Amino acid sequence: VVPKAPAKISAALSGAHNKVKISWNASTGANKYYVYYKKSTASSYTKLGETKSLSYTKSGLSSNTKYDFKVVAVYSDGAKDHSDASKYVTAAIKTQKNVAAPKTVKAVRYGHDDGKITWTKSSSATGYYVYMKKAAAADSTYKKIKTITKATTLYYKKASLEDGVKYTFKVVPYYKDGSSNVASVYSKTVSITTLKKIAKPTIAKSSKGYVKVTWKNINGESGYQISQSTTKKGTKIVSTYATTSGKTKKITAKKGKLLYYKVRAYKTVDGKKNYGPWSDVKSYKLK
Repeated sequence: VVPKAPAKISAALSGAHNKVKISWNASTGANKYYVYYKKSTASSYTKLGETKSLSYTKSGLSSNTKYDFKVVAVYSDGAKDHSDASKYVTAAIKTQKNVAAPKTVKAVRYGHDDGKITWTKSSSATGYYVYMKKAAAADSTYKKIKTITKATTLYYKKASLEDGVKYTFKVVPYYKDGSSNVASVYSKTVSITTLKKIAKPTIAKSSKGYVKVTWKNINGESGYQISQSTTKKGTKIVSTYATTSGKTKKITAKKGKLLYYKVRAYKTVDGKKNYGPWSDVKSYKLK
């Protein structure tokens, strides 16, 4: 029995600019397949190999080159292979230029809900695509948010993100191929967590030599920091309070001295504290 050609075939890059995976549907009566390939400009195919699965991967191809792949269904009775060389399916694909991902990608907050993503230049890139998603598993789909059209523009600012949410950004270089942009298979990601600005705290006497700092909890935090300074614009951290439910803290204070207080939240991500903006300043003199 000579099996028919598979009904469908497809080819796609597989994790590298010059690595292609060919997949096809099963052919009735076949128990293995011959796989062939050639550069599209060549006149004849070369046999890549044989497989019992419905896919075959070829790496180490030439960059930026179009290839044709051919699959022939085979029935082997153990002694002889039965196939018809005229019954096959083909797929064509062009490999990419070797446009690497940026070596580094960084993200910082420049406001309580604004992020700035920066990256290093990618060799041979024409520009960059910037993608974003919420890091939570429930929202795992990247969305393209910006096309950077100059290879020398190595940053993007994204304002008005949701408060208290971890975002992951992905930077994908692309290059021009004729009139089309080709996104590289290589990319680099970075994450950032936004935090709300806390409302101005209230300060009250707690006991002799102590004040009580009170604030309103926000969502998405790991804890809070309290600053007690002798100047309105100064910052002197006197407490780092690891809590997601506490909203008051007892702090020592010098009687009769006007002091300035402010509070900010932080979120611990991968062992590193990410800080939100400071609240407005509240002054208080302990009597």
